[in-house]
Amino acid sequence: NSEFPTELLRKGRENEVFNLIKFDAFDAVDNVPLNTQVYDMTWVDEWRGEDVRSRLCVRQFKAAEFRDDVFAGTPDTFFIRVELALASARPDFAVMIIDISVAFMHARNDEIIYVKPPKDIIGSKYWRLKAAVSGTRKASQLWQEFSAEQLMDMLFDRNDVNPCIYHHEKYEIQAEQRGDDFLITGPRDAFDELAKGFQKPFLVKKIEIILTRPGDQKVGHFLKRKIWVDEVGWHMSMDGRYVTTL
Repeated sequence: NSEFPTELLRKGRENEVFNLIKFDAFDAVDNVPLNTQVYDMTWVDEWRGEDVRSRLCVRQFKAAEFRDDVFAGTPDTFFIRVELALASARPDFAVMIIDISVAFMHARNDEIIYVKPPKDIIGSKYWRLKAAVSGTRKASQLWQEFSAEQLMDMLFDRNDVNPCIYHHEKYEIQAEQRGDDFLITGPRDAFDELAKGFQKPFLVKKIEIILTRPGDQKVGHFLKRKIWVDEVGWHMSMDGRYVTTL
């Protein structure tokens, strides 16, 4: 791929293969059962700052048949404003943003899926997937249910109306999940323990705790939005890094 420097592209793809192995995402096999569909895989590469992030994606395209077991919900953006309103109501409340790395791979695959990895991956001819991998139709749903189990193990209650909204009664914490990102509002004193709780079942890429007290960040980023706090209060705007001038 000539768009990316060779060394950065190599590093990005090596990291992806490393994570697939780390999460025990597949079994390598030389043959597949007769009359079994085998899906192709393709590299999806993109810039992430000064690095190249590579994802190995299964080309499991939407088929003609209807499936009701692939849905993964998302909360309305209104909930972000709710979280900030809660943060503004009490001076001891802070906002925590958590970003999970390679989220899909945390969840186990519950279907029999065989794939053919790209030619640049040397090894067995086929893989039988054991984890939810990008591009499989159930990946988002499997990740959402896996993460819900982990949050409920941490004594979060899952909202009956919107399955992406959580409440922790003991710590007075409100949380929302959007894919691999979590936006959490609650007492600052509860966040250090909560952050440790997230790091047990999840590979955490980033934790931002936003509050005006010394030692905490004043600015964070969530869903391409900039969230910050100052002496006036809490604010949100579209992050200038994602604004394109037309």
